[in-house]
Amino acid sequence: MSGKDAKPAGKPRSQGPSCLTGLASLVAAVALILGIYIARPASVDVFTRIVAWQSLGKMIPVEAADGAGGLVESSVFVVDTGPGSEGTPLLLLHGFPTSSFDWKDVWPPLCQEAARRCVAFDLLGYGLSEKPAGANYTVALHA
Repeated sequence: MSGKDAKPAGKPRSQGPSCLTGLASLVAAVALILGIYIARPASVDVFTRIVAWQSLGKMIPVEAADGAGGLVESSVFVVDTGPGSEGTPLLLLHGFPTSSFDWKDVWPPLCQEAARRCVAFDLLGYGLSEKPAGANYTVALHA
């Protein structure tokens, strides 16, 4: 190849951030998350929030199907608040595998500020509801 056919040398390709830079960023992010977790206010204590949620509700007796085709007497936890029986109640159902505690943060705006009667409960075997031995926790049972 002659000198005039040679391509000019371009800038060298960047190899990107070094592995050490990426590791340092990861360590910094983990340290930040741990710092936030450790410095969180006492009001974030989950146990305290669960006890506060529990104080809003009560246990209601129910009959549940056992695995052998019979019935088991048990109780489910129900929170039912709001203005009397006027208007249509708002029923809040939790997903799997959670509980009515999922609704704690939206409860005040939905029920108190909107002046709606709200009802939420823990499906049998979940949350604060009883967990009877031998019960078959199926969609049919919960329905």
